[in-house]
Amino acid sequence: MNQNGPIDYLVSFAICFALGALSVQLLQRRSSAPAPNQPKGLESGGIHDAGTATP
Repeated sequence: MNQNGPIDYLVSFAICFALGALSVQLLQRRSSAPAPNQPKGLESGGIHDAGTATP
């Protein structure tokens, strides 16, 4: 009976953390998509825009 409480708490925390991380990634992708001029786009492809012209 004592394991039910902490396990439920950890599961709910993991679910909330995963949803929060996904929402943050979606918001960052949406905010960086219309404005590729931001220097934070290194992970999304800022380096590829520097010289390589691969389609």
